[in-house]
Formats: sequence, structure tokens, C-alpha cells
Amino acid sequence: MPNKLITIYTTAETHSNAITRSVPMSVRRLLLVLLTLLTPLSSYTQSISVQAPERVGKNQDFSIVYTVRNANVESFSAPHVPAGLTVVGGPSRQEESSTSIINGNVSSSRSVSYIIYLVATAAGTYNIPPANFNIQGHLVQTKSLSIKVDNSAANQSPAQTPHSMQQGMFPPSAMPPSSSLSSEVTERDLYFTVTASQTTVYEQQAVLLTYRFYCGKNLGLSVGTGQTPDFKDMVTIDIENESKTPDVTQENIGGRPFKTGIVKRTLIFPQKTGTITIPGITFQCQVQPADPFGAFFSTPSVLERKVKDIQINVQPLPQRPVAFGGAVGQLQAKAEIVGGPPKTNELGTYRLTISGVGNLKLITPPKINFPKSFETYEPRITDNSKADDAGCTGNVVFEYRFVPREVGNFTIPETPFVYFDPADKTYHTIALQAIPLNIKQGERSASEVDKELELMRSDIISEPQDEPKHLLPKWGSPLYIFLLLAIIAAFVWVYKWLGKNLEIRSDAEGWRRRKSGKKASVRLRKAEQLLNEKDDIFCAEILKAFKVYIAEHYNIGVGEISKQKIEDLLTEDNVEPALRSELLGMLDECEQVRFSGVISNITKDEMLLKANDIMNKLINANKNGKQ
Repeated sequence: MPNKLITIYTTAETHSNAITRSVPMSVRRLLLVLLTLLTPLSSYTQSISVQAPERVGKNQDFSIVYTVRNANVESFSAPHVPAGLTVVGGPSRQEESSTSIINGNVSSSRSVSYIIYLVATAAGTYNIPPANFNIQGHLVQTKSLSIKVDNSAANQSPAQTPHSMQQGMFPPSAMPPSSSLSSEVTERDLYFTVTASQTTVYEQQAVLLTYRFYCGKNLGLSVGTGQTPDFKDMVTIDIENESKTPDVTQENIGGRPFKTGIVKRTLIFPQKTGTITIPGITFQCQVQPADPFGAFFSTPSVLERKVKDIQINVQPLPQRPVAFGGAVGQLQAKAEIVGGPPKTNELGTYRLTISGVGNLKLITPPKINFPKSFETYEPRITDNSKADDAGCTGNVVFEYRFVPREVGNFTIPETPFVYFDPADKTYHTIALQAIPLNIKQGERSASEVDKELELMRSDIISEPQDEPKHLLPKWGSPLYIFLLLAIIAAFVWVYKWLGKNLEIRSDAEGWRRRKSGKKASVRLRKAEQLLNEKDDIFCAEILKAFKVYIAEHYNIGVGEISKQKIEDLLTEDNVEPALRSELLGMLDECEQVRFSGVISNITKDEMLLKANDIMNKLINANKNGKQ
């Protein structure tokens, strides 16, 4: 269950600008850039862990918990569970985060857990294959699990309850010492409530649970989830509060003022019918005086408050159609072949997108009856849904990959997608239309595609179970120090480069000379685009390129340029006579074409090459002469 540690009170803060004003603006900006570069290295360690029992008893329920800390999980693919172990719920996504501001000190962390609830129905040793995560664009895979199921009840170990102590809580050995304030705060001064959006629902229909706190007696309060009960026979998904802090309001209850706000919202999806009990959550709270002065000189007191149990009446779904796969809500579905039909021994993708509002995260991939000659693979699941007050909204995408092995006309037959809508209490069927495929002969052999598929599988990163993988280097490690030094070196290089660039730009004449060559090159590229135009238009553009270069480089007007002026300027710059002669000859040729309209004894391509060669020589000669 998520653990949101929320601070209700705020402490007074003083800010001094004296030191800031004494630091030059340029230095402050450089420090800000450096701190920004170093921020990713100082973030929380990212890791993945797996919790599961090594041994359970027959007919005993247990859970497997996959937890990712401080990383962005884009999708999760649950492993295939072997016969003898029955999945009774999940995978349930649960997000945990904690943020605390106490006397100006800020701390926070977050994690995402996927919980699968199972029952061991037969004795034996079972190997559960790896689970797959898509984390920040990287495919990460856990190690396989081995769970032994015994017939003897004496060997039964209690089913693991993941997160029995959540991040941000206070284990008994770490609880701060209580003060007299804890004895003064009664159940009437601090309590929590839970309300359900509806108390009679269908199986798999979402119920929104809203947890609120009520705090009086002028208290400062921080709230964290304590021991989380076992939400048996239901899947839970927590709704993340985008603002990270609750909207605190004032209410008068029984003539007394209370601060109140929503501390937690959770969606539950019942997995069995009948009257089910939603167990109450225990919240651990830190209380201390609300005023900053009192908070500074007092030690926070730790209190526990438990929300009462509530009951939900879960009705069974009407008689289920054969094609029904457990989808409940208001849903739409469409199917398509991505990128058109593949050829033989090429990888194709059949994409099924289910969108709307409902139990999107719990929908199992429908079975698609591909032609027998197609080699098929387990569908890849991309969950683009999010939990909100209405349920899970968005879409989930199933991508079925297949490889045709034979040439011919084939058809992926029409597939019914059936879902139950609690609003009208009716099953609805969406016919996913049949897709004809004309498979042509491909150029690849079967061995080539098999090798590619093997490489795709080996691209998965193996993730150790007992030692979480750190996606960022640890503080103080050699890799951390190396990255830190690399960032500092890059920062110094950028600083020097900017300084040199500013120095160059401050030299107006030098800057203009450097830009003149670029402008001339742009003109010559434009002349290249005019190769199919008349000769005189093409040559006029070349002539303009050289005149623009001379005018920009020597800071004179284009109207002042003449053959004698060019020769004088180049002579002053010690340009070699041969190059001067080539340039003036090129200008003469262009001038003649402007009047005659036709290029003689040379093609336009040859003239363009010659112009580029002279321009490059001239730029290099001027550059070397100014160094």
C-alpha cells in the first residue's frame, strides 16, 4: 500500500540575501549550472527487489511482490505461473511515496510495487519464470523464483505480507521518544475516516475508498501509513495525488474546529462475490505544536490511529459468455496489423488496443487464433492507464508478434472481445474484424529470423533477485567520482569555450571576416540549385558570391568592387599571384556570360567546381594571412 507522509504544519523560515548580493551574477549562474548537472547523481538509489516465500503449505495463500524504487516504470509483464499455483488476484499496482518537512528538513522517496496473489493447490517445487519491467526505456528482467509447496500443515510458513513496514514509518526501535503531548491527544482530537463510493457492486467493478484525517487541538501533524492489512480477495490500486500535499480545510464538528483533508485514495477491484470486509488501515502520526516556535523546542510524539473496517456487497456477474475474459467497465477495442503484412521469415505485429474506463490493469490478453503456419509469441503488454476517481482510464495495448513461414493468402479470423458494463448490467461484444494477409516470399531465411529473435531475447538485462540493481552509481563509488570529475571537466571546457567565443565576437572585424566565408558558401550552394536555369542566371549567382565575400571580408560596399580594387586588396593581403589570376579569370568568365548568355568551352558543373575550388583557396589564404 502507498505510504504518503504528509506534513500539515509549516515552520517559519528566514532568508538572507546579503551573501547572494556579494557574489557576482556570472559566478552565481555558473554555480547554478554545476548544481543542475550534479543533481541526477545525488538522487535516490534506484533498485528492484522481489519478495516471495521459499516454502508454503498446500492450500495456503501467499503473494509475490516486485518493487521498483525511485525509477519510472513504463510497463510491467507478469510471469506465467505454472499449474499447481493458482493466481487469485493481481498483478496489483501499488505506489508508495513519502514526503516530510520537519523543521525545514525535507526528505522523500517513492516506489512502485506489483503484487500477485496466489494459492498453492498441489504439493511440489515450482519455478516461476522472470517478470519483465520497462524502466526508463530499458527492458529489465528479474531472476526466476523457486517455491516449494508441502503437504504437511506443520511446514506451512505464514504467507508473506509485503510491506508490513512501509518506507517513511517508524519501526519500534527507531520511534522517537514520546513526550507528554501524546497523552494529551485523544481520539476526539485526532481521528481518520474512510468512505466507499458505493457499497453494492459487481465483481471486478471499481470501488473508490477515500481516507480523511481530522485534526484539532492546534496540532502540527505528519501522517504515514503504518501496518497495511491484507486486502484479501481484492486488487488495490492507489490514486497518486499530483499536488503531493492534501488540500487542508477547516470544519466545525460538534462545535469544535478541525483541520481535515484527504490523506489517501484507493481503488479496489473485488475478486470474489458475497459480503467482503475491507480492513482498516493503521496510520502512524507525528504530532507536535503547530506554531514554529513550539515545534522547534519540542520532540514529535508518535501516535497510531486505525480506520474502522467497512463491508462491501459484491454481486456475481450474470452468466458469462464463453469469450468473456474478465473485462468490466465501459470499453472500446480495435485491432490492426502494424506496418502492413510481413513477408515470410519476417516479424509481424498484431496490435490490440483496449481503451475506456474499467479494470484495464487486470484484463488478460484475449486469445487470437493465428494461422497454423504462423509462429507466434507471448503478447507484449503496454499499460497506458492511470487510476482516478472514475476507475482506471486510458488504454492497454497487447502486441502479438508472429512470423509467417509459408507463402499464401491467410486470414486472422474475427475475434470477439466481450466485456461487462455495470451501468446497464449487460455484456457487450466487440467483433474484432478479420484481417486478410497476403504473405509473399521474403529474402530472409528461417535461420536468420531465428537468430534475430534470439538476439531480441538476449537483449533483456538479467536482474539479480537478492542484490538489487542500482540504476545510478552509489554515492562515493569509483564510478560516481569518475562521473563527477567528468562533469566538472565538461563544465570547465564549456566555460573556456564560452569565454573564447565571447572574445572572438568582441573583435568585430575578425568576426565579420569569419562570417564572410560562410555567406559566400551559402551563395555558391544557391548557384548549385540553379544548374538547370539559364547560363547567365547561374553565372550571375557565382559572381554575386565572390563579390559578397570581398565586400564582407574587406568591409567595403558591393558598389565599390572592381577588378582593380580586388587585385589591390588581395595584393595587400599577400595573396599569391596565381590565385589572384584564377579569381580574376573566373570573374571575367562570369561577366562575359552575363552579356553573351552562353557559357563557352566549359560546362556549368565544371564552372561550379572551379568556383568552389577558388573560393576555398581564397578563404584559406586570407585565414592564414591573418593568423
